[in-house]
Amino acid sequence: VCDGGNNRVQIFDAQGNHLKSFGSQGTEDGQFEWLHHLVVDLRTNNIITAGNRNDKIQVFDEDGNFLHSFRLYQILGDATDKFNHMMIDREGNLIFSFYRRDYEVFDTNGNFLRSLKEKTNTRTVSEGYYLAFDHQNNVLALNIWGHCLHVLDKDWNYRVSFGKRGKYKGSFESPHQIVVD
Repeated sequence: VCDGGNNRVQIFDAQGNHLKSFGSQGTEDGQFEWLHHLVVDLRTNNIITAGNRNDKIQVFDEDGNFLHSFRLYQILGDATDKFNHMMIDREGNLIFSFYRRDYEVFDTNGNFLRSLKEKTNTRTVSEGYYLAFDHQNNVLALNIWGHCLHVLDKDWNYRVSFGKRGKYKGSFESPHQIVVD
């Protein structure tokens, strides 16, 4: 659990038993300033975090031991455009969505890989999107304001879109999350 107000990560088992917690308030390694994002690299079980008040990305092992960190804006050179979502795909790439720019892709060591230019036909995948990745690493981009879902291939080429605003089957009203099993 990304426990932002307490600046910690809490880990529970499937029965709800608390297993461990790590993190505290601060700016040092292993500390957080309003913890806001958390993903798990399913290939390594490493836990990757980001705060809402800074651009520090931290990587921990599955036991909560600090491994390393990096700062997005030292790499990108632009601290004016804060990211709003951090996701990880099935290949272990970290994807950051920003308010006024393309998605930026990094590996978990902080190496910049590429910017993703979205190819969604006449529609754009920009702010207001939540992403998920299916078993073939296709991108499922949920559009909050467009009330639809875009499906892109793993290279971010447009495949199909569906949904519209409404309350009937197959329609959405400001969808806010997507999960793929």
